[in-house]
Order: sequence, then C-alpha cells, then structure tokens
Amino acid sequence: MEGYALCKRYGRYYQETFIKLWLHRDKLGIIENLGGYIYRTAARTTLNHLRAALNRDKKMIELGLLSRPSAEQSAPTPLDLVSANKVRELIRTAVDQLTPQQQKIYSLNREVGLKPAAIAAELNLSVSTVKNHLSDALKQIGAYIIRSGYDLSAIFYALILLS
Repeated sequence: MEGYALCKRYGRYYQETFIKLWLHRDKLGIIENLGGYIYRTAARTTLNHLRAALNRDKKMIELGLLSRPSAEQSAPTPLDLVSANKVRELIRTAVDQLTPQQQKIYSLNREVGLKPAAIAAELNLSVSTVKNHLSDALKQIGAYIIRSGYDLSAIFYALILLS
C-alpha cells in the first residue's frame, strides 16, 4: 500500500522520469549504475518541479495574483516540517548505526568530498567495494529516516534549499 500511495502522489514525476529514460535509451548501454542513474533522474525531475512551483508562486505574489498567506493560513512547508538541525541530527544518528567501514567511506565521500576512486586509493580497496559500501550506507540512512516517520522528499527538499 505504501508504494501505491507514493505512486499516486508522485506519479507524474515517475512518469516524466521514465519518459526521459525512454528518450535517452541509446545512452543506457554505457551507464555503469542504472539504478543510480534512474534515482538521479527522478531526483532532478522532482527538484525541477519543486523549483518551478516556488518560482511560479513568487511571480504570482509579485504580480498581485496571489496573496502572501498569513501565518495561521499557510500550510507547513517542508522546511517547517523538518528543521535543518533535525535533518542533520537524524542523518548523524543514522550514520552512527553504520558499520565502521561504511561510516569512514560515507564521511570521506559526503563530508570531505572525495570520489569513490580517491577513497579506494586512500583505503586500499577496490572502487567497486567503495561504491557498494556507499550504496549500502545510503540505503540504510534512507531506511532509518523512513522508519523515523519522515518523508524523504521533504528532507531532500529541505537539504537542497539549505545548501
């Protein structure tokens, strides 16, 4: 049921993602990580729609076609639902539950900014091992966030606005 609800809510984004994949299907043969490619395409599609909605609302407010909602009228935004500190705390707690090797690889990638090849060289691991550890870590972090009762799209949106 959870998957159906997500498809119903974000169906147009999923549909647009797969249309983009179909239009660029000639590139699919050279992509090493198809799952990552699909995820990145879906994330960018969703982000583009969120940005367009924000810009549309700003322009309508500037033109006087839409009034700025008062505090008691406005629906909570993703930033209202998930504060920056709560997001960081939630991710930090999830990272603390990873294996030591996953924590080290995650930290080098997300906090230091190293690419998997550089991490592999530094830790004397294969690049595929680093990619696997990083992928598993991200899956576990996402699962932790969902188990904690948060909507990943709201957290993703909040992190994009804060960066």
